[in-house]
Amino acid sequence: MEINIDNLPDISNASGYVFLIALQDYLRSGQPITLSFKDTTPPSTSFLNSSIGELEVIQMYFGV
Repeated sequence: MEINIDNLPDISNASGYVFLIALQDYLRSGQPITLSFKDTTPPSTSFLNSSIGELEVIQMYFGV
């Protein structure tokens, strides 16, 4: 599955957490994920920390 960050309605801290929850569902199903930042305004570090930055922590503690 390819997810284009440009298709997200908002790239705030809160939406980063919502995005993280959606990514977890795909990870649990074993589907490969490709994130595309093509033609996108760079997201804030807050968004990235709340979404992609948390993936390693979740995988480490929960095995997702």
